[in-house]
Amino acid sequence: RDICFEQPIEDIEVLHDANSTVRVTGLPNGVTYKEAEHKISGTPYSEGQYVYTIMATSNFAHACDTLSVTDTITVKPLVTLAAATNANPSTCEGVAMSDIRINYSNATLNIEWKNDQNVIVDQPADLDTNMTVTSSMIHGIQTTSGTYTISGTPATAGIYTYALTATSTMGCEPQILEGTVTVSPQPQLAVTSGNAAQ
Repeated sequence: RDICFEQPIEDIEVLHDANSTVRVTGLPNGVTYKEAEHKISGTPYSEGQYVYTIMATSNFAHACDTLSVTDTITVKPLVTLAAATNANPSTCEGVAMSDIRINYSNATLNIEWKNDQNVIVDQPADLDTNMTVTSSMIHGIQTTSGTYTISGTPATAGIYTYALTATSTMGCEPQILEGTVTVSPQPQLAVTSGNAAQ
């Protein structure tokens, strides 16, 4: 059974006769066995792969067999996506802008740019993107995390909006982060008559 973090699991029905007592071990935090309802249910709030065991023990005084069944609940981590620096920098033509650094995890990234007419355009000239990623294991699940950086010296004035979409590598909900890069034109000065040296 696979479920995303902080999403309720589908109830698991546990059937047993009246002459036995059931005990369940190994469930993730937030998920419990309810004896009165004969169900395993809840909302997990710890990520990882959990092998749980259902044991049925006889209620009779004399020794009888104990039956057990094992199964697995996999709690998948959610996508995270958040700006670590100003996501809406402003600069002038030919002047380096402040880097935009965005932290993310458990996702693949895609960026889309639009101009001030809300038309999809290529990434503004002289802007670069860089991505770093690391992986680790959490209770049997491989997770990833990294930083996405937008930097550079914009060459053309304009207002450019971007939408960075983080798509879960594990089938959980995606996340979207939006921002704006504002590039102002440099002042212009021209002498059309007279002597500029006067």
